[in-house]
Amino acid sequence: MQAPANALQSTPTEFAAPLSVAWCPNCGISQLEQIVDPKILYADYPFRAGVSQMWQTHCAMLMTALESPGRKFLVDIGSNDGTLLEQAVARGWKVLGVDPTPIGALPSLEALWSSSIARRIGQFHGQADVITATNVFGHVDDAKDFLEGVALLLKPRGVAIIECPHIFPLLEHVAFDTIYHEHLSYWSLRPLELLAESVGLKVIDVRMYSELHGGTMRYTLTPGDNKTHVNTSVTGLRILESAHFQQGLAPYEEFAKAAYEQIEKFGATLRLQTLARKRVWGYGANAKGAVLLQAAGMTADTMERVVDDTEAKQGYLMPGTDIPITDAQDLSEPDILVLLSWNNAEELKAKAKARRFTGRFLLPHD
Repeated sequence: MQAPANALQSTPTEFAAPLSVAWCPNCGISQLEQIVDPKILYADYPFRAGVSQMWQTHCAMLMTALESPGRKFLVDIGSNDGTLLEQAVARGWKVLGVDPTPIGALPSLEALWSSSIARRIGQFHGQADVITATNVFGHVDDAKDFLEGVALLLKPRGVAIIECPHIFPLLEHVAFDTIYHEHLSYWSLRPLELLAESVGLKVIDVRMYSELHGGTMRYTLTPGDNKTHVNTSVTGLRILESAHFQQGLAPYEEFAKAAYEQIEKFGATLRLQTLARKRVWGYGANAKGAVLLQAAGMTADTMERVVDDTEAKQGYLMPGTDIPITDAQDLSEPDILVLLSWNNAEELKAKAKARRFTGRFLLPHD
């Protein structure tokens, strides 16, 4: 049982739900066995993508890659704080964000994406040249309806960009802390191709971004069929995944064992530091940190506080552990700083040193 990883509270956490993953041997997808009501998960969603300089750079590079004569209308699913939309507007695009809790002044529709929402957008705005869904597809319960909406709204020669964590980095890096209630599915190419083709879409290109969210795959889709040309990146990944899935459950059993060992080691390390009267703080009040701290049984007795640069998170408590969240302006006090946002470790180290931290950095997966 865990409290939802982004459900920050001003009082001690009460709600928790089971958190377990199942694997389908037929298509290869991994999915949570239980679903928490999206109204609970996203009612007051504190995640702000634009806090990360890495993300800002990634969005700028994505929009540069998408620029092409004739393209002018972009729909961003899960637009969050509008970081990607801002990059598009700066290049002269017409934009529309779709998000249950949109932030910022750019044109946005307050809604969860679905095929019915796609029809509504099409009626009022026409079809899109480009549809983007970055770090959102894994959050979706009805993935087929999601893709049906993309197929409905996309122009015949339009492109859709779906970016989400791939199963390979999750297993390789034992990134168990990326498994939480918002992440319903853990995708790979094979199940995505099967689902996309069922709604008239074709995956034509893939590209891995190993530093983004611990290992993110970019899938480029377009309306098409078996005659549609696909890049060699797609055929290459098909071969790698085929070899992987032939191993059956073995990689997942190894992952589970390694995850358990890492959690035990992390908890023991922090308890020893506390016994040695070391002051331990965390940096990054994110979902990964919430999962890890709950799994390791941490409390404010072991980790005094978690600091974060997102103002919307400050003053709250970490889910399930009730560790207070404060700002990160002065880091001169702790002896140890646990980089809970380990995928942004170098960025956080630079910020911490600039804010007078002189102690020891600790990465959860060390």
